[in-house]
Formats: sequence, C-alpha cells, structure tokens
Amino acid sequence: MVILYGNPYSPNARKVHWLLEEVGAPYRYESLDLMAGHQKRPEYLRMNPNGRVPTIDDDGLILWESNAILWYLADKFGRGKVVPDDVRSRAHVDQWMWWQASDLQPTTSRVAMMKIMAAPDRPIDPVKQQEAIAAALKPTRILEEHLADGDKQFVVGDSFTIADISLAEAAANGRWGGVPMDDFPSVRAWLARLGDRPAFQRTRPQQRA
Repeated sequence: MVILYGNPYSPNARKVHWLLEEVGAPYRYESLDLMAGHQKRPEYLRMNPNGRVPTIDDDGLILWESNAILWYLADKFGRGKVVPDDVRSRAHVDQWMWWQASDLQPTTSRVAMMKIMAAPDRPIDPVKQQEAIAAALKPTRILEEHLADGDKQFVVGDSFTIADISLAEAAANGRWGGVPMDDFPSVRAWLARLGDRPAFQRTRPQQRA
C-alpha cells in the first residue's frame, strides 16, 4: 500500500492525492500539519531531507518531488490510462511537467503565498503583488495559447494525463491567489472540465476564503 505524506492545502500534495484517486491505487493518507512544523521533524526529514510535502512510501520505496511521484505512480497503476505508451506522447507529457516546475509553478505559487501570508498587520504590498501577477501571466498565456490551438480538451493528445494534473494544480493555485483569468478562456474551460472529474472532487480541501 502507498502511504502519502501530504497536506490538503499543498498543491503539490494534491497532485499526488488526485492521481491516486484517478487510478484507484490502494493508499493511506498521512496529513502533516505544516504550520506546526511536522514536515521538519527528524523522522520525516529522514524520508525527505527537503522538509516538504509530498513524500510517498510504497512498500519501502521512498520518493519525493511531486512530478517524479506522479510518473512513478502512473507507470505502476495507470500505464495507458493517465500516461501513454507511445514514446513521443510520453515526451510531450514530460515536457509540460518540466515546464510546470520551472515556469508555471514558481510564479503562481508566489502569488498564492502572498495571499496566504497576508494578515491585518501585514497587508500585501500592492506593487509586489502586481509584479508577481505580471510574472504569472506569461506562463499562463503560454498555456492558454496551447489549449486554444485546435480547441484542445487536454494538454497532451486527446486523453487526460498526469500533465493535466500537474499543470491544473499550479494554474488553479494562481487563480486563487489573484491571477486574473479573464483573458484565458481556454484555461478556464479546461480547469472546469477537470474540476468535474470525480477524483478531483474527492481530493479537495475545504474551500479557502
């Protein structure tokens, strides 16, 4: 059985949780209280020296980094369903997941973290916020143009893949943080389609304000 160490408010942990539900893999979810620093405890750091979520333990195989986990679980439980067998299609899935980690996720996470860390005595700096939003708009526009080309239903080919999971969590996190989506109708429609998936709905935390 796969043990997933995560937190429901972590987009990276939600990626893995979502996939486990999509492929029907047997798993147990161990939710860590990040605000209490559970991810920094010695016993957890022995599994993941980065002190971040997610981490999985699959019968003794310890794996961290969410996109690596997605690939492993998809190949083990969902080969041909959430990852293709065709080498060219797999390369495109990999391309978009690397891009998610290098371009989309860093920018949308910055916007979201500003909202998370804001407090009455520590309001968001509007100048820094607009700079962060501007940085997130560039990769979001790239995703929009890709999805709009031929009115694509999914990121790679005609089927749902782990690339959709990886990109959707990052894009939705940016939207929640304040990235305006008015100019990205294809991204909005794609997120709505993915949001209708039962596995997606089963892995959502309580709605954040």
